[in-house]
Amino acid sequence: MAGLNRNARQIKSGIGGRFAPDFPIQAVPCGIIVNELITNAQKHGFEGMDTGKILIMLKNIDDGFIALSVEDNGKGLPEDFSMENAGSLGLSLVNILARQIDGELTVDSSNGTSMSIRFPKV
Repeated sequence: MAGLNRNARQIKSGIGGRFAPDFPIQAVPCGIIVNELITNAQKHGFEGMDTGKILIMLKNIDDGFIALSVEDNGKGLPEDFSMENAGSLGLSLVNILARQIDGELTVDSSNGTSMSIRFPKV
């Protein structure tokens, strides 16, 4: 993560969750999604801030689904933000990959930004 820290900000990251690595077909899309969301948080989420936090969670849900989320405590998204009209290659890729794994993508920008994907185990 230090390589993305171009503006000498202190960004703390954490990874949490309880899961079994039994989703090999979905692992690569999930890795790319996480990479894109962390990169966006680093580039845009902490503008004008000296510190910030990013939390990545992956966990099994009892109903046969997996939940993946990337959250930050940055400035949040613009009020008129829409994933369908995001206009950036990275967020378009997140949308495409979420659909590829039959995932349901939710975005919450009420306290920083949280993007979560709920997808079935295969």
